[in-house]
Amino acid sequence: MGYFFLRYLNLLYRKFEGDFVLCMVLGEIANHNVSGFFSERGSCIELKKKLKIYLKKIYLERMKHLKPTNAFSISEATGIPRETVRRKIDKLQEKGWIVKSDQGELFISETVSDYFTEDFNKEILTELFEANDCLRKLEIK
Repeated sequence: MGYFFLRYLNLLYRKFEGDFVLCMVLGEIANHNVSGFFSERGSCIELKKKLKIYLKKIYLERMKHLKPTNAFSISEATGIPRETVRRKIDKLQEKGWIVKSDQGELFISETVSDYFTEDFNKEILTELFEANDCLRKLEIK
C-alpha cells in the first residue's frame, strides 16, 4: 500500500504542480458537488443511467443537480484556514476547474473532467488494482 500511495501522491504532485492544498480544495468541492448522486439508493446501473442523462445536458442545467458548497464549508471540512481556501479557490477559477456563483457557491466546471478523467483516473486505478493483486497474494490463510 505504501508503494501505491507514494505513486498516487507523486501523480497528484505533478498534476497540481506541487500544491497539495489546491488538490485538497478541488477534491472537497468536487466530492461535495457530486455527493447527491452517490447517496441515492439504487444500483450502479441506475446511477450510470442518471449520469449519462446528466452529462448530456448543458452546463447550466447540470449545475442545478450539483450540491453547492462554499469556502467556509471547505475550510471546515479540511481544517485549512479560510483565507488559504479563498486563495486556492481563486487559483482553481483561473485554471477553469471550478465556477463560483454570484452567491459564492462553488461548483466543479465542465472542463475539469477533461484534465483528470481519462489518463489520470485510468493510471491511478491501474495502480490501485495492481496493489490490490499484490496484497491478495500476501494474504495468509
